[in-house]
Amino acid sequence: MRSASLAAGIALAVCLTMPALSGPIEHSDTKSHAASPTSKKHAVQETKQPTWEACYAMSRQRGFDHDIDDPRQVETRLLLLSDRVAAFVIDPQTRQFREVTSPNSPMIFTPAGEQSDGKRKSYGLTAYRTASGQDRVLVTQNGFPTIAEVELFDDGQGVSVRPINRYVFPAAQAGLTVDNPQFEGMVVDAATGYAFLGQEQVGVWRLKLGTQQVKLLDRVAPAGERLSADVEGLTIVRGQGNAGYLLVSSQGSNRYSVYDRLGEKYFGSFQISLGNDLVTDSDGADVVTSNLGGRFSQGLLVVQDGDAGGQEDVTNFKLVSWGDVTQA
Repeated sequence: MRSASLAAGIALAVCLTMPALSGPIEHSDTKSHAASPTSKKHAVQETKQPTWEACYAMSRQRGFDHDIDDPRQVETRLLLLSDRVAAFVIDPQTRQFREVTSPNSPMIFTPAGEQSDGKRKSYGLTAYRTASGQDRVLVTQNGFPTIAEVELFDDGQGVSVRPINRYVFPAAQAGLTVDNPQFEGMVVDAATGYAFLGQEQVGVWRLKLGTQQVKLLDRVAPAGERLSADVEGLTIVRGQGNAGYLLVSSQGSNRYSVYDRLGEKYFGSFQISLGNDLVTDSDGADVVTSNLGGRFSQGLLVVQDGDAGGQEDVTNFKLVSWGDVTQA
């Protein structure tokens, strides 16, 4: 999931591919232990796949849906193409993409008037809506500890972006060997006003939206004890008020670390397996707590498995009952 925020990307991929794929999506139930103070391994079992309608409903209610005014009331999705934010609409009836990016939309990290050199390009993104209704996107830079914030707008020819902020983080950390200081996985919790940013070989940062106030919440080993590089996808599990969790994919240990919603209190970590198929090399996860029916009546956890079935570079998605996680 290199081209989209993991919190958005996994659920979107599941929804778009579900009718066509039988093997690549593992529909699972767990006897899980997510909030345990110790590390747990979660067994999963096959179960009936959710309908497209249920999956689409899940996609609509998540924070990564950012509707741009459109008389057809179709959903807008964002991807990264080289160094540009590209906007697409998805027709809920045909389930087909159509690009609506303005031809004048600028590149994010490449100076105006220059061609992208393929090195200073964008790497990952996440989007959110401000309290006043603006749609904004955080974009990471390939190979650099830099994040750009841009705002979406209609320039009359399509969806374009205008720069809002630029955040530059340290490229090195005491006690860590950082060969590549880039960020990838990010998630925004607009309700609390924070963005959580995963610097792959460093750890998890928290940014106060609209400011330059940042805090390094946790670091990877050996400087820290709860995460192993690379730090990959992050997702927010939204409860009532400010209740909920922050999930972090600790790719180096093949675990998902669980924190409180502000990322300050650590609860534990867990693994997921389908028989002997342990979820490994995971780029991230997403959670919806809505009632999707059946075994997912208490919500759904979707995780990306980077080496599905123990096969290198073979990926699929595992679907897990969120209710089993919370009850463990």
